[in-house]
Amino acid sequence: MCAKKERMPNPTSQPPVPVTMVVARRVKPGCEGRFDEWLRGITQEMQKFAGFRGLQLLPPVPDVQPEHVLLLQFDSPKHRDQWYGSDVRRLWLQRAESFTERLVAVHTISGLDGLFQLPHSQPAPPKYKSVVAVTLGLYPLIVANQLWITPHLEFLPLLPRVFATTIVNVTLMAYVMMPLVTRLLRSWLVTPAS
Repeated sequence: MCAKKERMPNPTSQPPVPVTMVVARRVKPGCEGRFDEWLRGITQEMQKFAGFRGLQLLPPVPDVQPEHVLLLQFDSPKHRDQWYGSDVRRLWLQRAESFTERLVAVHTISGLDGLFQLPHSQPAPPKYKSVVAVTLGLYPLIVANQLWITPHLEFLPLLPRVFATTIVNVTLMAYVMMPLVTRLLRSWLVTPAS
C-alpha cells in the first residue's frame, strides 16, 4: 500500500482579501422611489455573481450627506473585478442615468487599507502595523468620548448612545486621526518587516 503524500501549504500564498466598493450616488429630487426599485433589481443581479457578500446602503442625511452611499462587499478582488467589468453592471448603470443627478465617487478598499493615506505605489502595511496604527488613533478618541461626550448623552438609552459615539469615533478616525497617524508613522508603515 502506498502512503499518501500530503501537500504542504505554500507559506507565500495568502487567502484572497475581501474588498469593498464604495459608491456614492446623488439621486435627483423626487426620484428616490425609482432609485429604491433600481437598487432592488441590481442587488438581485449582484447576488448571481460569485463572491458577492452583500450590500449596505447608507441613505442621505439632510444637511450632512446628500448622496446615497452603497458599500458593495466581495470576497476577493477577482470577484469584484468580474462584477465591475460585467455587461450586467453596465446595463444597470445605464438604467440609473435618468434618476441620477451625478455619480460622486467610486472607491475600492480592502481590510483597513482605506484608513491609510499612503502613496498609490505603496502596498497597504502588514496587519500588525495596521493594528498598531489604528490603536494609536482610536485609543485617544475612546478616552475623549468617555470623558467629554458620553456624560452628556446619559439621557439616551445604551444602544443609541453607543451608536452616536461610534459615528463620532469613525468620522474622526477617517478624517482626522488616521491621516495624522499615517503621516507620523509613514516611514515605519511602508518599511517592509524584517
